[in-house]
Amino acid sequence: MWLVDARYTGRILVRGAQLDGDNEVRFVDGRPGFTPQKRLNPVREFHLEGGGGAPSLTRLRAPGCYAYQVDGRTFSYLVVFEARLSEAGAPDWGAARGAALLRLTDPKIPLQDDPDRRYGR
Repeated sequence: MWLVDARYTGRILVRGAQLDGDNEVRFVDGRPGFTPQKRLNPVREFHLEGGGGAPSLTRLRAPGCYAYQVDGRTFSYLVVFEARLSEAGAPDWGAARGAALLRLTDPKIPLQDDPDRRYGR
């Protein structure tokens, strides 16, 4: 679930990458619902509009160090998280809990500008 401050009215682009490997990060958009078609065809970029919440899933192929890059009209965020398996071999969701809860109106970590990919230009 991506939560955006209700005061923000622009578009947001979310992308991801594995920092310690070459696996892709994919997203499943939960709007208006998680359909079988969406689950079978995750996308490389997740698009948000304005404030509020947007349900989504992040699909990873392997444990490792990952990052989300969150770009809006006036900000860029980088959110780094570790994905790991529990001892039973299932995902350890506690490792990344809260990683995607951002206040997207007060950027703390500026990233290198990428004008061809950012919204609002």
